[in-house]
Amino acid sequence: MGRFKIKKADLFIDMTPMSDVMLLLLTFFLMAGTFTKPEPVQVQAPGSISDIKIPSTDILTIYVSTPKGGNVAAVPDIYLTLDNAPIVNQLAGGIKKLPLCGKIKQEDIDEFKKSQSIKVSIGEMVADRGSQDDATTDSQFKQIIKQVRTIYNDINKKAKGDNPDATERNLRIAIKSDKNTPYSTIKLVMNSLQDIQENRYNLLTELKSRPTE
Repeated sequence: MGRFKIKKADLFIDMTPMSDVMLLLLTFFLMAGTFTKPEPVQVQAPGSISDIKIPSTDILTIYVSTPKGGNVAAVPDIYLTLDNAPIVNQLAGGIKKLPLCGKIKQEDIDEFKKSQSIKVSIGEMVADRGSQDDATTDSQFKQIIKQVRTIYNDINKKAKGDNPDATERNLRIAIKSDKNTPYSTIKLVMNSLQDIQENRYNLLTELKSRPTE
């Protein structure tokens, strides 16, 4: 008896729809995702067992470097970073009009628009201030943070005028310093914030494991 040969059909799977889906997914993640910008100065934050997370938007981060050579008396590098590009552009447009900020170079302002970080000078502690309210001298640090707060207040005022039920945008301030930064430096930063009525802020730390009991 002869054998019957079964004709094999060609197996063909059209992958075009799958390719379209993958392209759409890739486009979605590229458009919806956020890319982490490099920090303006590398600091190794102190460890903490606190796992409280700060919001990911409307954050003004103050980066404090370790004084060069470990000199406690040396002035640290201070950087201010804003995560909101439109507000950065608005701030950059008038930053030279602020007191003590006129000497900031234009190339530094242009870089601020790109990186959203800018190096600023900070004042000094006031010795024997007597009846003087401020604990620190005026500085670019104070002037810029006050201006950022003013911009946020104006945005909220306009939003409330358009819609009384609008949710206010709350600017949060965070301080990130190196674990070897002297306390006197951190105190200078905190006192400068208190001088401009910024009494609420977060100290950023690295999460470490809780001790076992």
